[in-house]
Amino acid sequence: MNMHSNITLVMNSGSGHDDKTSARDLIVQKLGEAGITVKVAEISGGNIVAVCNAAAKEAKQSGSLVVAAGGDGTVNCVASACVKHDVPMGVIPMGTYNYFARDLGIANDIEGAIAVLATGQLRTTSVGLLQDQVFVNNASFGTYARIVRNRELDKKKFGRYRIVALLSDIRSLYAPAKNYTLRIGADDMAKNCRTTMIFASINKFQMENLGIPAAEKAGREQMSITIMKPVSRLQMTRILLRGLCRQLPQDERIDVLYAESFTVDAPAAPIACVVDGEIVHLTLPLEFKLLPDQLRVMAPAPQVPA
Repeated sequence: MNMHSNITLVMNSGSGHDDKTSARDLIVQKLGEAGITVKVAEISGGNIVAVCNAAAKEAKQSGSLVVAAGGDGTVNCVASACVKHDVPMGVIPMGTYNYFARDLGIANDIEGAIAVLATGQLRTTSVGLLQDQVFVNNASFGTYARIVRNRELDKKKFGRYRIVALLSDIRSLYAPAKNYTLRIGADDMAKNCRTTMIFASINKFQMENLGIPAAEKAGREQMSITIMKPVSRLQMTRILLRGLCRQLPQDERIDVLYAESFTVDAPAAPIACVVDGEIVHLTLPLEFKLLPDQLRVMAPAPQVPA
């Protein structure tokens, strides 16, 4: 067990939990009962990067832990700051999907996640890099950027619920998609392709739910790179069904590659990319890299056999 008696709680008032004040008070209370002193750094408006960096700098000096309470966007920003300043982090998942926490086995409820902070242990995990943007789940461009944009609009209108996100995603997938003609260089391989989306992931939980296994080469972890070819609505229906059955790589309109790094180049203007659910505009060529074991995070202790 790696017990931290002091933490800075970075909390996003815009994430998926219905009552942020009650959630904050509950977190502070339960951590206090576990003997942990809490300083709350609340995010509001556009100050998330500044808040996360200030928390990480302070944690570096005091030897404490920075805990992200929010969705994967909040987790991403805290993780980016922790990688930059080489400090450990914890997670209290409060978003829609919480892929990072689920991949680490962290409970999807506040009290369960707090128990991990009190009784878990630090472990290292890998992060990805798209240009200078850290990601802990995935980074992509093309159709997925439109999915994320529409999802946020629909959640603002109908509420931050998984069913709203799911229906919004399906609607976006069936809308006409822009096609890209690209050249991809992955490790020692290069190929030209025509695609509507490229999706790079380092999150094993998310990929395994689609039937895409994690991969290693010579004992080294790799990213999974999912390439969707241009599709008709009928073909998209088949892809969705294969995804639900965890058989996505078996579809002829889907290619899956594995690499530690890859580049995407095309004669195009800056392109909308998605990094852990947040849209950023980047200039081609795009460079994706896997950075092994760059982040220390509090996770459940391994189960001891009876």
